[in-house]
Amino acid sequence: MRELSGTLGVDTARTAAPTDTVILSVRPATYSVVVDGVPPNCAVREGPERVAVVPENSNTTVARFGVDCRAPLAVQVLTEGPGPAQYVVAVDGPASRVLAIAPTDSTNVDALPAGDYTIALRLVPEACTVVSDGGARQRLAIAERGGAVAAFRVLCAPPGAAPHLVRFAGSALDSTAAFTATVVDTGRDVESYTWDVTDCRRRSLLPNGPVRRRGLSARFGARLSDTVTLVAAFDTPIPAGPGPRCQALWLADERGHATAVQEIPLVPPAAPPAVTLDARTEGTRLVRATLAPAGPAAGVLGLFVVYVVRDGVLLRPPDGRPDRLVLDPGGLLGTAIPDLGLNAGQGLWDDYLAVVVWAVRADGSFARLERSDLVR
Repeated sequence: MRELSGTLGVDTARTAAPTDTVILSVRPATYSVVVDGVPPNCAVREGPERVAVVPENSNTTVARFGVDCRAPLAVQVLTEGPGPAQYVVAVDGPASRVLAIAPTDSTNVDALPAGDYTIALRLVPEACTVVSDGGARQRLAIAERGGAVAAFRVLCAPPGAAPHLVRFAGSALDSTAAFTATVVDTGRDVESYTWDVTDCRRRSLLPNGPVRRRGLSARFGARLSDTVTLVAAFDTPIPAGPGPRCQALWLADERGHATAVQEIPLVPPAAPPAVTLDARTEGTRLVRATLAPAGPAAGVLGLFVVYVVRDGVLLRPPDGRPDRLVLDPGGLLGTAIPDLGLNAGQGLWDDYLAVVVWAVRADGSFARLERSDLVR
């Protein structure tokens, strides 16, 4: 505390605990009161200085400081479904901690020096899948200012209720990727899949993180078989880098039960199928696309079809990029492409700019075909 005019010669310091009160007897004047020695992970609300005016014949003048401190690390766990009674979280790095946490809870971990850490969620039952970025082992850096967060999302199912991903194969080239997958789902309600490009340790490398597509149950739910195969593809920037890269995939049913997350190496297509695509509008009523050759010689397991539409027709407000219409998120088995009837809400015939088709083999290799001259 310092008297601002300098005439009283008051310039003193006191040490106080974080929740302490310091009482000083001073003469009437205007004083600057500053709190110092605040740790790097703490911040003083409205700044560290207060101006306190002590008038004549007064009782008490108060200078209050509110200090907010962030823990070095916060661990958050969200469990959906019948999870365990508790998990164990192991923190390893410049310092180590082991703590228990409830299935859906959060806790702060204090007294961790800055550095690189691994946070592992342990005692995860076999019927549960950790679907958060990084999986059950997350790597993060804790700065001196604190505030690091390790968040785990866990999907749990009763025994035998979750779908199982039994086959996953794919490839990627430049900024496009495709895959095929087979899933066994006794409930016949597999509803969505989440796809990602990772560092092969469950850490997403995509700029916007994993991509989720929904709407599978409308296609697969009515099938007589518990085993279904899907074909899917993505146009997305695939990051380059010296380290390993993988495609990652997991599926969930309508009750939130999930398959285990599988990762496969990101490889170029081994043998792209030799096929051609023809696409055009038929009057104002429909868009017709045909793959040739449409026989088994092409070696095509299935197709993934995207219609490119003028910006703002399907998605509003316009964002400066053409809209993309995916009618079947699970793809098409075989080589036949149903006609697209232009119904209400799907735009007009001249709104359609292109048709993009991925022809995918069983091993995940593919050919990406695009036709943009639809009006002929």
